[in-house]
Amino acid sequence: MKRSLIYLLVAFTTVFPKNLSLESRLNPPARELMDIEIFGNIMIIPGNLDGYDFFNISDPTNPVHLSNIEIHIGNRALSGFWVKAKDSVAYFSSRTRGNGSAIVNFSTPSSPAMVGSLSFEGINIQNPSLEGLDVFGNVLAVAAHEDGVLFYDIENSMAPEPFYQFECGNAWDVEFIDSHYLAIGDGENGLIIYGYDCVDDSCMDSYIETIGSVKDVEV
Repeated sequence: MKRSLIYLLVAFTTVFPKNLSLESRLNPPARELMDIEIFGNIMIIPGNLDGYDFFNISDPTNPVHLSNIEIHIGNRALSGFWVKAKDSVAYFSSRTRGNGSAIVNFSTPSSPAMVGSLSFEGINIQNPSLEGLDVFGNVLAVAAHEDGVLFYDIENSMAPEPFYQFECGNAWDVEFIDSHYLAIGDGENGLIIYGYDCVDDSCMDSYIETIGSVKDVEV
């Protein structure tokens, strides 16, 4: 394994010898940029401060700023830590407990509009703190720390309906692997490979201990 890894690194270095270059630099209205979602020619960037930004990236080397939307909560804008999109609808989550999410229709990217927030109806939780989220087909999965992972039916993308809660210790992030499995970053508890849509219990869950705390997952 070590020898293969060394060969891979050598090959990568040989084929791509320091040929990276900075094409452009952005300074969007939002501050403390937390995540990026690419949806066709639209790039969405949530900020911890001052809202969420939408860019046209039909020319990737020259992104054009289209709009900024702030979701007001109390006397400030709702922070945005994570974003995923489906059918020109973006789902934003933040660590703000309670109503810490936003559903934004960006079918007109120059004028995005908030259409609601994620509901917890039928799920026995109060004041959750939402973190990483992912979309696969008509399912939205949202990590919610001590409340586990929340699953939503998003066939109607602007009106997600909660249908299941997977309980775990401290879910920070979630990423679909395929139509049956997803990976859950369970903080200090490690990594979980969870089978969520299997026939006759054909899926097997795996719990993998890690040295550090798992707070981000990419498949």
